[in-house]
Amino acid sequence: MTRNESAAASEAKSTSPLVSPVPTTASHRCCTLVGITFVLFECIFLSLYSSDYWFGCNVSWLGIPAIFLAATVSHFMLRWLESPSGCRFMAPISKGKPATVYWQLLLPGDSGFIFGTKHVLWDSVDELKLTIFGNLLVLSRAVCGQEAPSADLVLKLPIGTVATHLQSGLVSAVAARKPQLVTNPRLEKRLAAPALKGAALVQSLGAIFMSLILLDLGHSTFRFLEMNKQYYLSQIAAKDGQLGKSRQHLDRADRIAHHPLPFSWVTSKLLGAGAVAAGVHQLRSEALVRLGLYGEATAEAREAVKLSPDSFRFNLRLSRLLAFQNTMPESRAQIRAAIKNHKDSLLPRLYMLAELADQPNSAELSRFYQIYLDELSDKVFGVEPAWPPGGNRFLHEIFYSDDVTFIFNRFFHLKGSLADDAGAPEKSHI
Repeated sequence: MTRNESAAASEAKSTSPLVSPVPTTASHRCCTLVGITFVLFECIFLSLYSSDYWFGCNVSWLGIPAIFLAATVSHFMLRWLESPSGCRFMAPISKGKPATVYWQLLLPGDSGFIFGTKHVLWDSVDELKLTIFGNLLVLSRAVCGQEAPSADLVLKLPIGTVATHLQSGLVSAVAARKPQLVTNPRLEKRLAAPALKGAALVQSLGAIFMSLILLDLGHSTFRFLEMNKQYYLSQIAAKDGQLGKSRQHLDRADRIAHHPLPFSWVTSKLLGAGAVAAGVHQLRSEALVRLGLYGEATAEAREAVKLSPDSFRFNLRLSRLLAFQNTMPESRAQIRAAIKNHKDSLLPRLYMLAELADQPNSAELSRFYQIYLDELSDKVFGVEPAWPPGGNRFLHEIFYSDDVTFIFNRFFHLKGSLADDAGAPEKSHI
């Protein structure tokens, strides 16, 4: 379809001339910045979470400054990536086009327009097509000629990143210099559609919401870091015999845990449910054990199981605490729950056999061993030998030090095993 008449109509509809450079919308800039800022912030968070060089500093109120720092770095990085030097640097990957469109879409001139390091002449553009994903395909026959079945793809422009009147202005600018310009119906429909009132406002509200969530994420995760640090330092101090100092660290962590921001959505999701919240309760339980507060530690371990019922590690942790307090029926109930949740795992079954081995009834131990062996043969090993040779199935198990001491101290009837299981301050030396 030719564009003689439609080009004039589009130019008449355009509310402002094509500006140089063609800027992206504020909502697009904000959303792009938020996405890259989140990635950089996560790198900062992981660097802190995986090391202890920052333990001398209270980071609970540094989350929002860290977000602003990451946003500043992200802004200049994005501006550089769409600059000529950035496009040349990324040319092996992006072929001279911007790695990401952030601040501007393209730079129009008298003879053509520039996208990254690509310069396209106005009169070389023969077709403009809008894809279903909102990209504007710039096609030309300057190389292939009119005899070719289809024009060559020159560029793919994310046209949706700019305002509607600038989209219209870009197409009109091409049509004014190329009267034979061909467009597809999807592009024609886009240009003919009236601007929706409030669309820009809705996009802006979405960008503002994402920014607020990012700030909340920064504040909440850094408070989470500080809380975990204090629980950890409480364990270290108790292990060194400094019980008063250990209690101080525990109280600081509890203040952070019990006094979140009332309007923080991230904190409610992070510490309200799921494996992360269960991990916090387990960490506090371990700190309480070091202080000898086994009743409170058991209550925290129960809360961890409640928040993450499918993770058998929390069941086994609670089982060890209950065994330490000689509450054997409930301890075995937790082991059975772990076996039920992970039917193909060996570790919970070893826990049960270890508890039975600590009792005088060896017949029950042999019976349970045979039951578990049959279950694993049905669920894991199958019929052996397997084909092809070497294809026999095997168990994937991870043992922590608490697992090893709990199991083998009972199998070998070693003294002091209960204290070892619960992580008590005084360990037995074997």
